[in-house]
Parts: sequence; C-alpha cells; structure tokens
Amino acid sequence: MKPMKDVRLTTLRIPLVYAIFGLLWILFTDLLLFMLVRDIDVIAQIQTYKGWLFVILSTLIIYGLVARSAQQNEAAQEALAQSERLYRLLFNNNPLPMWVFDLSTLKFLEVNDAAVDKYQYSREEFLNLTLKDVRPPEDVPLLLENLAQMAKPINYAGEWRHRRQDGTVFPVEVISHEMSYNGRTTHLAVAKDLTEQKRVEAERANVFQRNQALVQALGEIVYEWFPSRGEVRWEGDYGRILGYSADEMGDTTAVWQEKIHPDDLAFVKQAVDAAHSRRRNLEIEYRFLQKDGTYRWMLDRGVPVFNDKDELEKVVGVFLDIHDRKQTEVALRQSEERFRRAIEFAPFPIFIHAEDGNFLAISRTLLDITGYTFAEISTVSKWTERAYGVEQAQIMAGIDRLYELDERVAEGEFYITCKDGAQRVWEFSSAPLGRLPDGRRSVISIAVDVTERKNAEKQMHLQNSALNAAANGIVITDINGLVEWANPAFTELTGYTLAEALGKNPRELVKSDKQDRAFFESLWQTILSGKVWRGELINRRKDGTLYYEEEAITPVWNEDGSMTHFIAIKQDITTRKQAEKEREQLLKQVQSQAEQTNQIMQSVPEGIFLLDRAGEILIANDKAEEHLALLADVAVGDTLTNLGDKPLAALLTQPEHGNWHEIRVQNQVFELIPQQVKSGPVSQGWVLVLREVTEQRRIEEQLHRQERLAAIGQLAAGIAHDFNNLMAVILLYAQLLARSPRLIAKEKEQINTISLQAQRAARLIEQILDFSRRAVFERRPLDLLSLLKEEVKLLQRTLSENIELQFEHGAGNYIVKADVTRIQQTIMNLAFNARDAMPEGGRLQFDLSHLSFDQAEQAPLPLMPPGSWIRLSVKDTGTGIDPDVLEHIFEPFVTTKEPGKGTGLGLSQVHGIVAQHDGFITVQSQPGAGSTFDLYFPAMSLIEDVVVPELPETAVSGQGERLLVVEDEPDLRAALVESLTLLQYDVVETANGAEALAQLEQGTAVDLIICDVIMPQMGGLPFVQALQRLNAPPPVIFVTGHPLDVEPDYLREMGVRNVLTKPVQPAQLSQAIAAALKQ
Repeated sequence: MKPMKDVRLTTLRIPLVYAIFGLLWILFTDLLLFMLVRDIDVIAQIQTYKGWLFVILSTLIIYGLVARSAQQNEAAQEALAQSERLYRLLFNNNPLPMWVFDLSTLKFLEVNDAAVDKYQYSREEFLNLTLKDVRPPEDVPLLLENLAQMAKPINYAGEWRHRRQDGTVFPVEVISHEMSYNGRTTHLAVAKDLTEQKRVEAERANVFQRNQALVQALGEIVYEWFPSRGEVRWEGDYGRILGYSADEMGDTTAVWQEKIHPDDLAFVKQAVDAAHSRRRNLEIEYRFLQKDGTYRWMLDRGVPVFNDKDELEKVVGVFLDIHDRKQTEVALRQSEERFRRAIEFAPFPIFIHAEDGNFLAISRTLLDITGYTFAEISTVSKWTERAYGVEQAQIMAGIDRLYELDERVAEGEFYITCKDGAQRVWEFSSAPLGRLPDGRRSVISIAVDVTERKNAEKQMHLQNSALNAAANGIVITDINGLVEWANPAFTELTGYTLAEALGKNPRELVKSDKQDRAFFESLWQTILSGKVWRGELINRRKDGTLYYEEEAITPVWNEDGSMTHFIAIKQDITTRKQAEKEREQLLKQVQSQAEQTNQIMQSVPEGIFLLDRAGEILIANDKAEEHLALLADVAVGDTLTNLGDKPLAALLTQPEHGNWHEIRVQNQVFELIPQQVKSGPVSQGWVLVLREVTEQRRIEEQLHRQERLAAIGQLAAGIAHDFNNLMAVILLYAQLLARSPRLIAKEKEQINTISLQAQRAARLIEQILDFSRRAVFERRPLDLLSLLKEEVKLLQRTLSENIELQFEHGAGNYIVKADVTRIQQTIMNLAFNARDAMPEGGRLQFDLSHLSFDQAEQAPLPLMPPGSWIRLSVKDTGTGIDPDVLEHIFEPFVTTKEPGKGTGLGLSQVHGIVAQHDGFITVQSQPGAGSTFDLYFPAMSLIEDVVVPELPETAVSGQGERLLVVEDEPDLRAALVESLTLLQYDVVETANGAEALAQLEQGTAVDLIICDVIMPQMGGLPFVQALQRLNAPPPVIFVTGHPLDVEPDYLREMGVRNVLTKPVQPAQLSQAIAAALKQ
C-alpha cells in the first residue's frame, strides 16, 4: 500500500514544481532585466530569448521529475510484489489453518494449505463456502452475533466449534485480523485446533476425579491450588481428619496459611518457593490447625502443573494425615533415647559392639572408671590394645566368638588396665542382639567391676591374718560371755592357750579381785544395752603376776538385729601406766619450757605469729602484734585476710623469687616468710615471721650505689692512668720545645697553649682519679676548723653578694688526717655547686660537729665503723635535685647544669676524695627545697707538726750525675730521658724493675733512680725491696699515677725520697732530683 501512495504524491508534485518554478523565473528574470537594461527594444528582444530559455529549463526539470517518478513507481511495484510474495509464503506455509473472508458476505476469499488439509475441502470448494458452512448449524446464530460486535483491528474470537467436510466437529481457537483485500474490507483469520488440548484437559480432569475418588476411598484430603489467583479447592475427608466443614476449610491461600503452625510457616513458604522454582514436586511435613484448636501433623505432597507458556498454572496435591506416625516416631525416638541413656548412664560398664569391630555404644560409667575418652577406645581393637596390652590377640579371638552366640554367656573375670595405669578386675557376660539393619551382627557385653570385692576378699584374708598377728589380745565370746575364739596375743597376754580358754568366762581366768562387784555390774549393764564399754582394769596372769589392761568390749549383731556375740580387745598398758607417771613429771618440765619458749618468742626482734587453717591469729609476740596492727588492723583472735595490699592466700605460697614475701605500706617495707605446721599429711596452720626491713633496704640501696660508684671508679681509674702517661709525654715534650732558642714568638705561644691545655687535661684526669680513689694523696693531720674559717673568708670574697654565707661549729678540736689540697678542692666544689643552684641568691651554710657511737647499728650510714667522727654539713637553699638525678648524683658526667656549664665531675671528685680519706658522704635534696651534703671524716686526737716544703718553680740543672729511668711506657720513658739529658744528667733507661735490677747487679753505678710504680714483670715496690740486697742502694723517686697503699715511713726506709704524681712537670722533677741528690 505504501508504494502506491508514494506514486500518487509524485504525480501531484510535478505540476506544483512547474508552477512554482515559472513564477520564480518570471519575477527574478524580469527584475534583473529591468535593473540591467534600460532600452525597451533590447528588453523586448531579451524577453523572447528568456521565453525560449524558460521552455528549455522547465522541460528539463519536468523530464527529471517524471524520470524520478518512474523510478520510484518501479521500485514501489517491486516492493509491492516482494511483499505479496512474502505474504503468500507465510500464508500458505503457516501450519495453522488461515483464511481471508468478506466481513459482509462471510464468503471465503483465500485459504491456505493447512485449512484445506484440516477441513478436507479442496481450495475451489473452500472458495465457494462461507463461515457458516464450517460451523455446526446450532452455532451459526452465535457466530453472527459475534461478528456484529467486531470493531477492533485485531479481535480474539474465542473458542468455537468447527465442522469438517465429513461432518465431524472439533474445537478451535480463532483470532481474526482486519485487512484490505483487493479494495474490500476483509478479515484474516487463524484457527488453532484445540482437540488435543481438550483431550489432555479432559484426561487431567479424569485423573483428578479418579484421584478424588481414590482419596475419598482412602479417607484422605486432596486439593487444587491456583497460586496466581490465590484460590484453593479442597476435596476429601477433611471433616473427619481436621473437623472442618467446607466453608470452614476455606478456599483461599491466605486461609490455608493461617492454619499452618506459626513456627512452620516460614519453612513451608521457603520449601514451596524452592519446589516451584526448580520445577519439582513438593513433599513437606508441617503442623496444621484443627477445628478444636490443636495442631495435627500433615504430609503435603503437591505436583506443579504448567501451561503452554511455561507458567505455573496450579498445584495438585494430597494432604495426608501423618499425626499418628509422627507420634510413633516421637515415641520411638524417646524410647531410643531412653535406651541410649540407659546404656550411657548405667551404673556398670556396658559395651554394644558389632562384628566389624566398632563400638555402637559405651556406658559413661566405663569411661569414668577407666579414664579413657570415647575417641581413645572407639573400636574393639583400640579398647583391647589399651585395656589388655600383650593379651590383646587372645582377647580379640574370644570376642570374635561372641558373634556366633545365640544365648547369654558368662565370660569370667579379666584384668583390665585403666588410663592411669591402675588395674581393675571386671567380670564379663555377653548376649547377642541380632543383626543390625545393615546386616552386621551385634553383641552387648556387660561388666561388673569386682575389684572392690576382690580387694575385700584380700582384705578379709588380711584381716584374719592381722587378727592372728595383732599385738593386742582379741577375744570373741557368746552372749553369756563364754570364750569362742581368741588370738595368739591373748595367750601371750594372759598365759592361757585357746584350748584352755574355750567355753570359759574370762573372769574365771584373769580375775584379780582389784575391781569390785559394782565395776563388773556396770560393765555388763553397758554392753547388754548395746553400747561399747571401754575401761582399764588390773588382771592376773596364769603365772599370778598382775598387769594393767585397757579393754574395749563391743556387741555384735546379726541380720535380724539380735545381739549374738561380744568382741573384747585387750591391750597390756602396764608399761604405759609407768610411762604416764613419768609423763606427769615431764609435763611439769614441758610447762616450764613452754614458758621459757614464750619468753624467747617475745625477745625475738622479728614478729612471730601463729595462724590456724581458717586464718585466725592464735598467738603473736609483741613485735608481731605491732606489725599486724599497722598492716591489717587486727589482733590476736581476729581472722587475718590480708597484709597491706596483699591477700593472705598469696602470702602463704612460695614467692617467685627467694623465700620472703615483700609488703610495702606507705614508706615502710616488711618481709614475711610462712611455714606450715603439719600433723602428718594434714596442715594444722601456719607459723609466720614478719619483720620490718625499711632500714635494711635503705642500707642495701646505699651499698648498691657505692658498689656501682666503685665499678665506675675502677673503669675511670684505668682510663685516667693511660691518659696520665699521654699527658706526661705531651707536657715533657712541650716544655722541651719551649726551651728551644730557634722558636719564633708565635711558635712559643702555640707551645705554651699546648702546655696549658695539657695541664688542664691533667687536672681533669686528677678529678677522675679523685673520684676513682686512685689519686696520689699526701695525708697529714689537718685542723678542719681552721681550714674552713679560711675557706669561708675566701668564699665571701668570691661568691655573689646575694648569697648569704653562714658557718657554725661546736666546741672542741676538729682534727682529721687529710690532704689539705683535696679537702680545699672538696669545699670549693660543694660551694660552687650551691652557688649555681641559687641563681637568684640564697643561703649557704657550713656546719662542723662531732659524732660518736659504739655500735654499728647506730651509724648514720651503712658500713660506718663505730668510733669518733667529724661531720661537715654543706646546706643551700637552691633549686634542689630531681629524684631521678639524685640516685646517680655522684657518678661521673652527671650534672644538673645546662650544657657547656659543667663537666659533671665535681661531685664525683668530691665522693672519691671523701672515700679516699676513709670517709663517707650522703645527700638529701628535694626539688625546690635545697640540698644538704653531709661529709663524715674519722677524727684524730693529736696533731703532729708537719712541714711541707715549698719547691721553687724554676728547673735546676744537674752536674752530670747518672740517673736510672725505670718506666714501662716507651713514649713517656723517651720524654723523661730527653728532658733529663737536657738538664745535663747522664741517663740510663730500662722498661721495668727486673731489667733495672739486672743492670745494677751487673755493676752499673747510678746516683739516683726515677721509677714508675705499676709495671709488668716487676713493679716499683718489689723493685725497691729488692734494692735492699745491694750494698749502698741508690735513692729512688717514684713517679706514679696510682695511690700507694703503704705508709710514708716505710717508703723512706726503702730509700724512696719523694713521690711525684703524673703528669710530672720538668721543673718539679728537677727540684725533686736536686733535693734527693743532696740527701
């Protein structure tokens, strides 16, 4: 249709284009002509040419349009023909019957091959028929009514009955489509044969009806459920099963779901969705509400039915009553559970095992007795391996025979091994249980643990043996007191044999007349009343001797509660009676000793107290009561739960380190050690020792600090000694160079700087040696009071005016044996430290006082020996010292000053100097509250006059005297030799005392020996001692960096004229040499 429409449009377009072109040509060309040409004749001539040109151009345009229209018309015809061919192809080859009919006449205009085949008419016959001819006569009125209502282009005509040529009628579904056919309004119809579909539906209906009948016959319920419509149709005996009428049963999905148990609803929905999505049948059990309000177990089996569009149309199912089955299953499970629990909790060992070697059940009692877990004995093989060990193979063979049994069998007694290695005796019996569902034969084996019975039998035998072997006499009499049995100890006790005693009353045998009639009447009254009689009496042996007897008589009852016998146990207590008299005497002694023990306990300096098992304080000495009141606020008679912040239970255990528990309360420290009081294996309580160790800890900390300082000092001394040798070499060579006449002024200034810096380094080394206590001191009696007065005056001139100086002292002498230079250094170091701690000014106070004590416990510091001491206190009101720094304040290079304002050696030097004077030093300080340094020096009673010569500072040259230099350090030895050579001495050198002694013994004559003290092979002291073997040994000057632990008088006796400290100055050395040579 579209190509024809395009042709008509092209035909109308040609004259329209021609008219528009002509109009535009006239307007445009005339306008252009009148604008360009003014001559009328020329214009007329041009108009003629213009007319011909218009004819030519319009002809060309019309030709083009006509040609294009012809092409389009040809293409439209081809498209129309192609569409017609395609339509014919689809129409004729469609498998469904199709036809075109005239809506007004109902006559068939076109039919396809499928219609010819289906309706059995030829094509020619078909085209002479109308729609009414293929319908049963009775359906024609309905056909005409339906056709009158057709208005839509596509109309669903519904289901109809059609008739073939042979008169058979079959159902069809017709769909018609309005169309134009050869200029007429027609309809294209498609007919689908529904015969097969109707047959299937009828079959389904028949099946459903048969199922309904079957369900009715079976008394069950069947349903049809249409999920898309939410409708349910119930059939069957639901009234009998659930109690509902048809109306009460409901016909909707919602009513159905309301009757499902709430706990099952989510599960049911999930199962239904899963079955439908996977196109599987549904089978699910759930509880369904009955009319009486109870729930009944139902089995829902549904089959989904899908339509031609593969959509779920409905579900056909059966609702089966399984309530009784579920109840039976529950009962069965309960029965199985009871059986399982009966096995598991049986009071004796039970196995159920199968012939493949697996245990099906094991009682818990078996596991409890043996200690094994089920995993450890889960098979017969594992059990026999663990329980029977090397006998496993024999036991396994016996177990295999059990599966052939058809009746119960008693297997006998077996020894089994428990997990802990203990052995028990079990008496086994087994019985067959038949075959399991999988065909395996099974057996139940029951064991009775007869270990106790076996042990009881052994015990009985042992008791019988013990009765016969008992040391006490045992007699069994009848109710009248006549002897029926007695053990050998009775014969030993009384002298009567069993044969002599049988049938007689013991009174007839051993009566001594020491007990009166009333005694025996009371005895019989007690035992005949069913009570045990215990007492002591004096009896007579067969030989007539008397003995003390302790006796217990016990009634014996039979099963019916009648008294039948008496058992008498007799013990000879003659020796005990004698011992009791001795004990009475001992008791008095013990009481006296207890009093002494209490006095000793009270005199013990530690706290001692006794606790019972409940923690009650039974006894405590005075010191313990004092400590307990402080630590726990408890006293004797109270229950102790803790000491300080530590619970009692923790204090009664072994501490992690050492034997003592530590308890801290405020600033006090206590130690406690517990000791159990045992009576046999049972603890009766605890003895605890509690002591205060606050002062001891303080002393230990002081000792630890001193040990640490000593270790640091030892290290520093070694380093300082090596540096001293280096400084000595530098100083000697520097001063040698300074004497050179060829030096210019700048070089002399540089050498002088080297010398000054070396001396400064030497002083620093001196400070280190002072701290390490390795400095060489010259200790002489010193009046500390006079020295302090002079030092205070000096400080008043040197310290700032905003620092107030105070000096206080008591009466008396303050004489100490000291090196005056080192004491001055100590005072200055402390004063300058105090000055630096008071940048805004303050007070610096010096106090001198005497201190004497006879016992070490009275000493203010650890290790201070008893005696007389002088205390020098230096107090300031400065910034104080931080506690973290205070602990290390005497260590080298520890300082509170800013970087660059101190070496950190001042206080370490003070500590070393005081220690080298046999003294002690301590410090108390708090941030913001100032510091106090207390120095303790041993006091002297007498002052000896000492002259200290002043040596001139200029060097003195020699007169060619021969000197022997003994020094192990090569560089220092070379420097000394060169310096002394320049001083005009003849110098001989050796590396140690052994070499020097060898030269002297070989005849080398020298006037003076300059000797180091510490050297390999032979040091200075052994060397001067060895010199005494020579005739007229030369004098000696010691040059050392170490202190000498010998008296100066001894050195003088050994020929030592002087002791110089390294690094030695050349001038100082030359003066000492000159002085020694003069002596």
